[in-house]
Amino acid sequence: MQRVSGLSLQRDQGEGRFVTIRGIDSALTSTTINGVRVPAPEDDTRQVNLDVISSDLLESLEVTKTVTPDMDADSVGGNVELKSATAFDRGNSLNVRAESSYNDQSEQWSPKLAVGGTGLLSLGEGVENLGVAAAISWFDRDFASDNLESDGFEDIQGPDGEFRGLEQAEQRDYRITRQRLSTTFNLDYKPGPDTDIYWHTLFSEFSDDEVQLSNVFKYNADEVQSLSRSSASFADSEIEKLNEARKETQEIFSTVIGAENHLGSFTTDYALAYAFANEDNPNALGATFVSEPLVTSYALNRRQTPRLFSNDAAFSDPATYTLDEIVFEDSFTEERETALSVNLKRDIMFSRRVPGYWKIGAKSRLREKQGDKDNQTFDGFGQDVTLADFPNQNVDYPFGSWGPIQSREALRSFFNANRANFELDDDTSLVDSTLEDYNLEENVYAGYVMARADLGATRIVGGIRVERTDYDVDGKQLVIDQEN
Repeated sequence: MQRVSGLSLQRDQGEGRFVTIRGIDSALTSTTINGVRVPAPEDDTRQVNLDVISSDLLESLEVTKTVTPDMDADSVGGNVELKSATAFDRGNSLNVRAESSYNDQSEQWSPKLAVGGTGLLSLGEGVENLGVAAAISWFDRDFASDNLESDGFEDIQGPDGEFRGLEQAEQRDYRITRQRLSTTFNLDYKPGPDTDIYWHTLFSEFSDDEVQLSNVFKYNADEVQSLSRSSASFADSEIEKLNEARKETQEIFSTVIGAENHLGSFTTDYALAYAFANEDNPNALGATFVSEPLVTSYALNRRQTPRLFSNDAAFSDPATYTLDEIVFEDSFTEERETALSVNLKRDIMFSRRVPGYWKIGAKSRLREKQGDKDNQTFDGFGQDVTLADFPNQNVDYPFGSWGPIQSREALRSFFNANRANFELDDDTSLVDSTLEDYNLEENVYAGYVMARADLGATRIVGGIRVERTDYDVDGKQLVIDQEN
């Protein structure tokens, strides 16, 4: 899709995830699978994570940049249609694909296997009137990556004047295992030359098992020791060391049963569809260690990439990093949608050289979404705990000094062994758990009328669509009275 003009991809760890059409927010781009609107697995957006679905299952991609009256009106940015293969597309076929890739940083191989087949059968007195298509794809990707992130440059006053500089930046080290399992099954039946009946189903599961180590350099802009266009040094600053581990699983399922009938110049089609998407993130664990005050610095190279470091002796001493907080969290989000649609189309000639059609239709979409989170934030550990209390490891990091860090497995072992002795931050735990719980219902009822005419190389489309949306949500809002 990145090759299509007017489209751009938002990537995560090298894989395309969201699609932006002509610069419009990707949350305003709808996604359909075999004509079925796909819900979003994440809890705070309508964006559909396309990296959940394996491209091995797809016969074609169709991108619509301009919304027409016969499309859902909330597809402001356009629509991406994913089509899986049918037997009438390919005839009798069998495809097997095996491959593997190697990640030098993680020193791991990543195997991938895909199998797909289509067949035409004769049912009753018909000849090859039943098409069966099935495919499955599996991918296990082990890899690692390092990066540097910042909130951008701000105006900072230094001893020699004002310059644009960093107030915060992060070093990140990732170790990730991603698994993707996708399958599709399609039945297509043509009992006669004017009738098509179909049932198309697709399911995909994507898990992301990730351990993220981070150094957060929080520069104190009120204690500038030196500042220039290419470097800076700050006193009385702090560094947060984060260890975050979680396994997030997302699922997308869609199924549609429908038919299309042709009677002379008239075509009718109707479909009943159901789809769901969810995201499950159990037993996520994160810890924050803090060291302060420190003298911290950065220096920019020719490409304006900062190298973060500290010449303070405490920077390399694990005993100076005190455990500040541990967060243990379970979360689950699911969205479901049922849709019923019917359309009537008639092909006409507006004149001898101007073919076209008129079309009318109606559709109802019944959508439900729910989110549930359980947060436990611990801020007391019975005694001072530092990085020196954990087995440490070296991090081969290319973008500056890293300093000490506990091994990736040590945090969960420490948490499981000592959790009963930790002190729970009741207020934070209650707020973070309650505010993320919600139930949402959205029912959309729509009708439209439209026409199209082709004048040589020019196409004219006109029409009107009317939608009614009933929206009901149950959630929580927190208001804090600062004075009391």
